[in-house]
Amino acid sequence: MDLEKRIFFHDNSARLPSENLAINQAIVDLVNDGDYEAVVRIYSHKNGVILGRNESREDINVDYCTKQGYEIVNRSSGGSTIFVTPELTLCYSVFANLRKTKLEENVTNIYKKFTLPLAKKLGDNFVVEGSYYLKAKLNGASHPFAGHAMRLYKHCVQFDGVVHKKKFDLDILARIIKLRELHRINEDSYILMHGDIYDLKGNKILNAVLSSSTLVKRERDELEKTQNFDSLGLDENIYLNCLYESFSETFEGLKKIEKLDCDNEIVRDYKNKIKRVREGKIVGLGHCFVDFMEPEPVIN
Repeated sequence: MDLEKRIFFHDNSARLPSENLAINQAIVDLVNDGDYEAVVRIYSHKNGVILGRNESREDINVDYCTKQGYEIVNRSSGGSTIFVTPELTLCYSVFANLRKTKLEENVTNIYKKFTLPLAKKLGDNFVVEGSYYLKAKLNGASHPFAGHAMRLYKHCVQFDGVVHKKKFDLDILARIIKLRELHRINEDSYILMHGDIYDLKGNKILNAVLSSSTLVKRERDELEKTQNFDSLGLDENIYLNCLYESFSETFEGLKKIEKLDCDNEIVRDYKNKIKRVREGKIVGLGHCFVDFMEPEPVIN
């Protein structure tokens, strides 16, 4: 086996979200074509708002983001919004050639193969209960710590992760994201977002009244529970070591390198495509770590 085919590297330069997503897309091409068998990339974003592949910009306050200089993009994988800054978030993406790494083309099994070893490396207080999150156990309950999303290509899987270094500033986040409430009337659930009401498919409900509804959850309250390096007393370098060790178990021969050189022209072309305004269709997905519309599937 050529050890250079399976690599792990930390990109220490904070980049615009559009550039990071463009680099990731270029890596997808390299892995899809078999130039690499597995690539694990650690990176950070400059200030931005990254929506899921199909998420609508109706979920965020576009004018505020534009005025504050937050770049807005949609990523290629699913899920919901993440707010990113170099100080707040650490991101990582895993790219694997399905055939050459002998991974099943099964999303749930890939999640388990990637996340269960990581939780084990981090220790007994970390658990994987479903297909989206790595959770931390505190006071008898488990709360999201790292969020994940995935996309399958022809021969390649891309697995994206985000973890927070410190606590959200929820006052700022409330200006960026249209924070939601989940309500229930009898057996039906609805989302209230900035005065508008939506069903759980993202369709706006006209002439609906929630005055007699039961408030189930507030997105702000749920985000308050999200864990981070500071709240858990976890050192960032320890987390990075656990990532390397766990993915080394999945990809035998994984080698640390200083950087991966991608074709600058290809990255630039992808960046220009990503920066073009793309309207997602699903309204009401909100922020990552809070699943009102798409509850996390439980894994066995």
